[in-house]
Formats: sequence, structure tokens, C-alpha cells
Amino acid sequence: MALIHEALSRDMPFLGVCRGMQLLSVMHGGRLHQHLDTTPGHEGHGGFDGVETEHGVAAKGKGPCWLV
Repeated sequence: MALIHEALSRDMPFLGVCRGMQLLSVMHGGRLHQHLDTTPGHEGHGGFDGVETEHGVAAKGKGPCWLV
């Protein structure tokens, strides 16, 4: 979280993906459901089968996300 605070204090672009987005949300007053796979409406999301989970990210064009 210190790295996120530092980036924000320097007005640096910051792209939070997966856990990074979760941390950014909590730092600004958001809430998380600790066990999303057991939260009604989100069954099947989350969980862990012993293999690291990955998220693909693609920036279209040369907007703010592309600069990060």
C-alpha cells in the first residue's frame, strides 16, 4: 500500500489490476467480500485450485492506460 500512496502523492498514473484494484478501492473507503465464491450472485468466481490465477490486460489506443 505504501507504493500506491507514493504513486498517488506524486500524481503518477496508476493501474490497479486484480489485487491492485482491490487495494486502491479499500484505500478510498471501498469494501471487499472476503470469499467472493460464496457470495450470492458470484458463485464460481474466485476460488483457488493450486495454480496462480492470471488476468489479461489490454490497452486500446494511446490513452491514459496505455501510458502506464
